[in-house]
Amino acid sequence: LCLPPMNAHHLLFLPTHFDSSELTYILDDFLVWSPDGRSLSRDDFTRKFTALKDSKVILDSLFTSIAAENDKITFQEYVRFMSVLARAPTHERRSLIFHLVAGHESTISAARVSEYVREGHAMFPASVVAPYTAEEVVYSQFSDDHARKGSPDGREPSLASPMTYDAFERNAHLDPDWYSGFGLFDYFYNTIIIPMDNTLGRRDLSLSGILTKKKKGVARSRFFIVRDGFLLKYKGKDQHLQRAISLSGAQVQLCFNPDESHRSYPFLVRCGTYVRKLRAATADMAQEWVHVSRANAKAGYRYRSYTPVRGPSPSTFYVGGREYFKKLAEILPLAQHEIFVCGWSIVGELYLTRDTPLREEMRLDNILAERAAAGVQVYVLVWKEKKFGVTVGSSRHLRKELEELHPNIHVIRHPPLKPLSWSHHQKFVVVDQQVGFVGGIDLCYMRYEDGCFDVVDPSSTKYPGKDYGNLNYPRKQTGDYRMDQLDRSKEPRMPWHDMAVGVTGEAARDLGRNFIQRWNFARDKSFVRFKGYPLIQPTMATSPLHAFDLRNMAAYTLSDVDVAPTYHPQIDEFSASQPVHVQMVRSVGQWSAGQLPEDSIYRAYMDVILGAQNYVYIQNQFFISSTGSQFPQNRIAMALMRRIGLAIRSGRPFHVVVVLPVYPSGDLSSARTKIIVGYTQRTIGWGTGSIIGALQREFPTVDIGQYVTFSSLRSWGQLQDRLVTEMVYVHSKVLCVDDRVAIIGSCNINDRSMMGQRDSEIAAVLEDTPSSSLVRNLRLKLWCTHLGMPPDQATLLADPIHAIHSIWKPRARANSDLYSSVFGSALPESMLHASSTRQVISAPVTDANRSLLGQVVGRVINYPIDMLREDNLAPPPWQKERYAG
Repeated sequence: LCLPPMNAHHLLFLPTHFDSSELTYILDDFLVWSPDGRSLSRDDFTRKFTALKDSKVILDSLFTSIAAENDKITFQEYVRFMSVLARAPTHERRSLIFHLVAGHESTISAARVSEYVREGHAMFPASVVAPYTAEEVVYSQFSDDHARKGSPDGREPSLASPMTYDAFERNAHLDPDWYSGFGLFDYFYNTIIIPMDNTLGRRDLSLSGILTKKKKGVARSRFFIVRDGFLLKYKGKDQHLQRAISLSGAQVQLCFNPDESHRSYPFLVRCGTYVRKLRAATADMAQEWVHVSRANAKAGYRYRSYTPVRGPSPSTFYVGGREYFKKLAEILPLAQHEIFVCGWSIVGELYLTRDTPLREEMRLDNILAERAAAGVQVYVLVWKEKKFGVTVGSSRHLRKELEELHPNIHVIRHPPLKPLSWSHHQKFVVVDQQVGFVGGIDLCYMRYEDGCFDVVDPSSTKYPGKDYGNLNYPRKQTGDYRMDQLDRSKEPRMPWHDMAVGVTGEAARDLGRNFIQRWNFARDKSFVRFKGYPLIQPTMATSPLHAFDLRNMAAYTLSDVDVAPTYHPQIDEFSASQPVHVQMVRSVGQWSAGQLPEDSIYRAYMDVILGAQNYVYIQNQFFISSTGSQFPQNRIAMALMRRIGLAIRSGRPFHVVVVLPVYPSGDLSSARTKIIVGYTQRTIGWGTGSIIGALQREFPTVDIGQYVTFSSLRSWGQLQDRLVTEMVYVHSKVLCVDDRVAIIGSCNINDRSMMGQRDSEIAAVLEDTPSSSLVRNLRLKLWCTHLGMPPDQATLLADPIHAIHSIWKPRARANSDLYSSVFGSALPESMLHASSTRQVISAPVTDANRSLLGQVVGRVINYPIDMLREDNLAPPPWQKERYAG
């Protein structure tokens, strides 16, 4: 290509992910710094990117990797580099990073990595690079797998063997330090891409027209529309929607010589499994299609998410099933156009409110049927679990029951068969693509919780029928939802802690886009039975936004706060939703959404943790991670360890609190549960490969308990003539950092949730503005709930570090001692060996026991770090991926 002159459409022939407006901006900027208008010398390059002038190592690696000739970078090479770091899929970025570090070599050595990291630290400001050391990076990439045994036995990793590209590819996607080029990519992104996005602003481009494609040598014309991130294909005189393809991350490329004339002008669209060569009537039309398609295919936003940061827009949180279900009961009847319901498990017979007596019109299925009868299209997407038969609570029963209610209700169970090991774990609801709810709460039995965490309900007023449940005991499988699955007179229920968040406006539309992509993919790739189901397209219809009022659901609202670590203890007047920045992040892949893997939840977790200044607070059902070994793959534990290590070295106050169930996944006597407990213990404190073990090894004279706390929740009650207790099952998936940012969604801390190509997951990243304090209010409500404190005492928790040491830790320790005094060795926390039989944890009703339990304040207890320490918790070698994944 001849440069200059070039017009915007000529630039589209360059193999990039940019549309013509972006290419024009980059060219104009390039020409400012290029004396000959064609290339940049090293001097030109460092005049523009001044941070590079002091590092010969990184500058040499850039020119070696980008430039065909080492002395100059052409515009084509320059724009290709910017395209990879800003828009390209993961594998292209990994390839570029490898060649940046390796230079002319086919492998990279530990010494080369260490040198590269040190140069990055010297070049870039602290806001660009993560708080790691060169030694930590080398260790995490070159050490052998020591997670299974839990200890590297104090040996230093062997650093003699260089790393090949295959080995690098296995490691690099796990650690965002590599993914960001140790700050290099972030530097270029901040220097070029962000100013470009700010200059060009928001551009909602759309295009429609006739395109042709050849099938078996026969040209067929179809009507297409590109808009709202989708390529829509219509067929026939009635313009029936035939395909709706999500363009997120798609590659769109012109496929003809611009200097020659053709009968038609083709361009290629490649997005996951959808690969088509479409043809326009003229070259200008083909170029316009590529321009608009690339604008709609734009991906690689922050955390490599499919959506940008939205807002500020009204958002709020719902702690417990009662709050969430009540709001759904208010919002669903307001739907005018469509309702999207997505879940791991969905029960139509679920009562969204618990009035006395129960009202049938408040059942989920009846609300959906009423809206369907009013003309609203209801779409339900549920995971097809691997079970046989039709039982209440199964996806087969759900589809049969809902679709019999009205023809406007459509239910797809996915996947048809494979994969056998992974699941659809996203849980969200979207109404008219204007209001959405996302979190960890399934619309199914056992999720209703009012915050009292009752372990008994003899009258069935709160927890009717199958809603009274406990994961520790076998449940009666019956076809009647009104029949109990446990004996209420003998077995306590398991309290359930969970939460969700409500979003509006563009964030809700982003949530809807995720549903539309997954629905259309599941419909097209499923068996013939779903081919007659409607495709969905992003709606252009709108409902009055004021109808979707998210107010009056939060319990605590404090005054506006500065960025942490400054905390203000004043409590303001009660109010609810607040305007915050919202970004949707997710885990999806080829099997779940028909696209290249996206692991933006994992990248968000890593970035937010590494950027924490004052505290990190986590609630999660699982906690299986790695401090640098090859397995488990996710490095969230390593990020926590790094951040704590930085606080210890700097002498600054910092604390991590992690709240988990006493043990996850059901009956403690089962082999599956014990194996998961083993992985959890090896993540937390067993061996020098754990968080506590690795920190103790590095800082032998430091009390690590001053920097990290692991807790669980427990409740008690009276069942006839016995006192009984049960853990509160922590099912919520929450990360709060510095009263500034929170991530709330469906994602567990394990490989299957974080790696992208396994379970499908979705979450919302919420960031407060200078005039909002939603994240802070969330932390205060959670802590008041766990600590048994009324709202008027929330000021005592305003400073999180002080509250952890003065209230949280003493109360957890005292509650643990009180439970132990009453229930003794029957508690799982006290077991060094798992019991071989299920048993109710109970004690006689005596004045002494009631007096002791009466001193329990709140629900928080110490996490049992020594539980099952003397059991063999290792999985069979051929199944470790299944359990830890």
